[in-house]
Amino acid sequence: MNDIIDSRISFIQTQYTDIKCHEERSLVQGQLAVMIHVMCEGQYMRDPVLQTITAFEKGNDTYELFGTLSTPKLTYSALSAEFKQMAKEFQPL
Repeated sequence: MNDIIDSRISFIQTQYTDIKCHEERSLVQGQLAVMIHVMCEGQYMRDPVLQTITAFEKGNDTYELFGTLSTPKLTYSALSAEFKQMAKEFQPL
């Protein structure tokens, strides 16, 4: 998982040179699985951009949700909160 997350973050940082990433890891309640959430925020052409990565392993499989939100400044605050929530809701069944 570490290699996958590191490669995704590296990819994001090559696409957006002025982007900052924050990673959180937590255990999934009632399961033996680790959730990884990465939120990267920066700017592209003077407008805010948000990249999210949510990943977990279940059994021998790895699941990822990779999202991009690029929107004008005026709508970013409202849309980014919902986008971040959606990324955090992605989890094993």
